[in-house]
Amino acid sequence: MQQAAALFKRCKFLISTDNGLAHIAAAVGTPCISIFGRKQAGLSPIRWKPLGQNVVVLHKDVGCIDCLAHNCKKHFACLEAISVDEVLGAAKKFM
Repeated sequence: MQQAAALFKRCKFLISTDNGLAHIAAAVGTPCISIFGRKQAGLSPIRWKPLGQNVVVLHKDVGCIDCLAHNCKKHFACLEAISVDEVLGAAKKFM
């Protein structure tokens, strides 16, 4: 983790899925774009987004009631709904 933190301190920004690395980047002040799929209470970006001033969360609600995660019956429509253009638009804020 120390190596990741040192690396992220040198980055202009990070684009990441919902994972621990995004939290490390945000903790050392690196701008972060975090891509989330789940929307369930307790699993959504409302609770689990990285904390920081320069954090952008990309998340789409596609109507799932229960997230089955790796057993997704909707072929990860929540993640597929986030376009490359949206990610690039968020990244432009940090460039």
